[in-house]
Amino acid sequence: YAEAHNKLELMQTALRFIELNFPKVAQEEEFLDLPKEYLIHFLMSEYIHIDTEFQ
Repeated sequence: YAEAHNKLELMQTALRFIELNFPKVAQEEEFLDLPKEYLIHFLMSEYIHIDTEFQ
């Protein structure tokens, strides 16, 4: 929605939320529907919060 409607602030807020809550968000079925560019962004992000490498 945010990207389709050019809502940059909403997009940044959503991305930050996912980074801060990555283990929980990644367990959601919809997470797998993300475009690969976003998955790559999260996996490369220095801001992603993961407690252990098994998450």
